[in-house]
Amino acid sequence: MTRDTRIQIDKSKQSHRKKIFLSNKLSVVGATIVFVFILIAILGPLLAPIPPDEINYHSILNSPSRAHYFGTDRYGRDLFSRVIYGARTSLSIGFIVVIFSTLLGLAIGTVSGYLGGNIDNFIMRFVDLLMAFPSVIVAMVLATIMGGGIKTLIIAMLVSSWTGTARIARGETLSLKQSGYVTATRGIGGKWSYILFYHILPNVLPPVLVSSTLSFGNVILNTAGLSFIGIGVQPPISEWGLIISEGRQYIVSGQWWLVFFPGLAIMLTVMGLNLLGDGLRDIFDPRQRR
Repeated sequence: MTRDTRIQIDKSKQSHRKKIFLSNKLSVVGATIVFVFILIAILGPLLAPIPPDEINYHSILNSPSRAHYFGTDRYGRDLFSRVIYGARTSLSIGFIVVIFSTLLGLAIGTVSGYLGGNIDNFIMRFVDLLMAFPSVIVAMVLATIMGGGIKTLIIAMLVSSWTGTARIARGETLSLKQSGYVTATRGIGGKWSYILFYHILPNVLPPVLVSSTLSFGNVILNTAGLSFIGIGVQPPISEWGLIISEGRQYIVSGQWWLVFFPGLAIMLTVMGLNLLGDGLRDIFDPRQRR
């Protein structure tokens, strides 16, 4: 097969995948939502009308208005600015955790599935042990032991979130290493590193990418949950779960905006990521296409 032919085939596949994705309206909506929140996070300093930590005792607990689109909190801080900066914090943590957990799980799962035998059994039993406990519980215990803060939160969630990726990568590798082209490459003397990087990894990546997109939403929720109970992001940093935690005591007295807007941001972000993940799954796994 010539190089030009391969390029044409790749372009044809990309065009077909694009059509599949665009035909799923909910996936397009999800991608749009995610893109908007990423844009908000990147352009945060330009979009926020007031510094998120600026205290104004003359504007305490003001309701939404032209001066403060989302109202103000108990310190008179502009909630619109805090929600914008909260997007930067939550998405940054999510990106870091998802990227490193995906790389770690992909490496461990692929190597485990390819080597097999006692090494595979040992690694998978360790993975099963970690997966016996809910990831948020593991993250909560680790965050409590190591203390609060963004670095602690990232490490705690990273430790508990790579196992699902490892199992997916391992399962795909077990299937791929028995395929005809891998067996043929091995038969003509192909090195294990060549087989792993050029034949197995490219085919393992698509389902792992789908899983990572879907797990991104869980990371956002776990970040908000741990910050809400006080063992995640610490004040005065703006983070959606922390903003809700600081405003929950005012719900009864009618200051609904303190929890509504950060809660809405969490809901939209997680929904967008899930819809985007469904669209990617339709592209890379036709068997699950609706």
